[in-house]
Amino acid sequence: SFLKPFGVALDSFGRMIVTDPARAAVVVMDPAGRMFTPIGEAQRQAHFRVPMGIAVDAADNIYIGDNGLKQILVFGPDLAFRSVIRGDLEAPSGLAVDNGRNRLYVADTRKHGLFAYDAATGKRIGQVLKRGEGEGEFNFPTGVAVGPDGNVYVTDTMNARVQVFTPALKFVRAFGSLGAY
Repeated sequence: SFLKPFGVALDSFGRMIVTDPARAAVVVMDPAGRMFTPIGEAQRQAHFRVPMGIAVDAADNIYIGDNGLKQILVFGPDLAFRSVIRGDLEAPSGLAVDNGRNRLYVADTRKHGLFAYDAATGKRIGQVLKRGEGEGEFNFPTGVAVGPDGNVYVTDTMNARVQVFTPALKFVRAFGSLGAY
């Protein structure tokens, strides 16, 4: 059972992968929803503390952002631990993969930034890192997605907007504003 499910992703096998930071767990459910397989429990190097963000690439590699560990853990399609992406992260809450460019984008909530990594090597290739309300500035970004055109969409939560960047992390536009309830 889940305590506080946060992130969810699907792979090409039809499996649903869910992060649960309250349980410090990541669970994989089979397509029928009958079998729950925890990731990382049998592997000491893959212990989770606060797993939040999750993304799956075209090869079914699974990327899990852990806010407690301040890093991204990478698992293969067989659910075996593969590697860790570090790089001055604090809260990798939102993750998205651009398969065409082989990039992993990370929204870091506490750093108020957006990072781009080479998905194959884990090397950081770009960042937008400034807190504020202006163009290309963030106030607690939480989610990230890649559009069909390769543009990167980031939910800039406390600025009540979505910001759009090119694949090279150049600001394109922002939309949205604080609404009335």
